[in-house]
Amino acid sequence: MKKLLYTAAFALPLAIAAGNSDAFWHRDVQNDAAAPSAAEQVSDKAAQKMSKKELKKEMKHEKHQDKHHDKHDMKAMKKMMKNNPERWLAEETAEINEDYNKAVYKIGQTNLPEDAKDLLLSQAKSNKELALKQAKEKSEQMADNMEAREKFRDQFQQEKRNRKAIREVEDIL
Repeated sequence: MKKLLYTAAFALPLAIAAGNSDAFWHRDVQNDAAAPSAAEQVSDKAAQKMSKKELKKEMKHEKHQDKHHDKHDMKAMKKMMKNNPERWLAEETAEINEDYNKAVYKIGQTNLPEDAKDLLLSQAKSNKELALKQAKEKSEQMADNMEAREKFRDQFQQEKRNRKAIREVEDIL
């Protein structure tokens, strides 16, 4: 316990010093060196007082809009990538292969006779092949469904209940 306390007591000042030195090295030296004259400061302050509230409001609005659009674009991109049948098939294939490899490893760890191990390995291989075949068929069906719905895409996206209906249809697979 003492070691933990001593380590924390030693690391905390180092972390604070590192943070301060980082801020020191990242400051803008050119702007700090050239101080504006008193006349420039007075005229700048007068101009800023008039539009300071307006600028703040506008900057806040722009920041919100940019954040909203970026978030919306990223959300749409993630959704599109998530629903991509090829990507789904790749993930599903990787999962099936992982499960198969795990089963083979566990079969190898058992104390069963060779005949029983061979039987289990053949069953695992046939299960893997069936799962891959079904995943491929499901991916093809998803791609066909997406292609068929493409011409009605605008109408599907207009209302939330339309999107929910599509989601329910996709959940059947």
